[in-house]
Amino acid sequence: MFNVILFIVLFAYKGEELLELRIHSDYQFANKNLLVMLSVPLGSEEITLYSYNTDKNSLDSAKIPIGRAPEEISFYGLNSIVCDENLVYIYDKHGRKINYYDLKGNYIGQFLLTKSPYYMTGNSHNLILLGPRYIIHINTKSKQMQIREVNYKDFSPVDIWIGTAYEDTAVFIEATKMVLLKFSLKGGEFIGAYSVKGKNEWCAKTVEKKYESGAIGIAVVSSFANIIKYKNYYVLQRRDLEEDEKSVLLFVDDKTFTIKRVVKFPRTAILISYCPLKDEFLIINENGRLAKLTPTKLGIR
Repeated sequence: MFNVILFIVLFAYKGEELLELRIHSDYQFANKNLLVMLSVPLGSEEITLYSYNTDKNSLDSAKIPIGRAPEEISFYGLNSIVCDENLVYIYDKHGRKINYYDLKGNYIGQFLLTKSPYYMTGNSHNLILLGPRYIIHINTKSKQMQIREVNYKDFSPVDIWIGTAYEDTAVFIEATKMVLLKFSLKGGEFIGAYSVKGKNEWCAKTVEKKYESGAIGIAVVSSFANIIKYKNYYVLQRRDLEEDEKSVLLFVDDKTFTIKRVVKFPRTAILISYCPLKDEFLIINENGRLAKLTPTKLGIR
């Protein structure tokens, strides 16, 4: 158990188990023994879909076209993904749709949306998309879609949301205020909002930026790259674009919603998932290699 906030100032991959795979991943989702990743090179006309079986240590890849056709995904609309053993669901925010494909990249179908929510998470049976003061809940088997109001009023235009799903629960975190929202995956019911305690300087930051055109916009200088569930903790990967020493993993107690530990983590690496059966984390390291790490090797005692 973690009793106090402990700052780990050194991080090394010494002892990690490297897999003979080199991946550039922009979006990823892990489900049991399957890891699905999307690579979207700038200027490309295709998305590369990687599916990695952690038990077999096998990697397959496929292509999904970028464009405006029903079976295509818009380049700037790609927002988040969810996968199961056979399908990958891709949320296209600009296209207001969720397309789903098999793991060979074949287009299977889509869910058309009337709104543009912030972010999607879910499992093989249910998808939840969070928007300002509402969620869209989709049962992927019955194809039923519902829009539910969210009894949480502190939304703002610059909210930055990420999410994760585990067991029968969906969790979203708002990065600039570090508020967790919890939902039932089965029915989409809102469980509650919880402010992370001890957040202090760990919140995401945005600043006003004046562009060459003279326009003034919002620039993100620190944000969260991922959130996963590890035992009784939510692990948040925070990236700071100004101070590298503040790129860390935050361990938040899932009962008290208090930050219990802070572990330094390279901002160019990606924390992907945790497997309880094997007691190991799966990451993409600074060199773009898939690797497995035990909690001890990650710096967790």
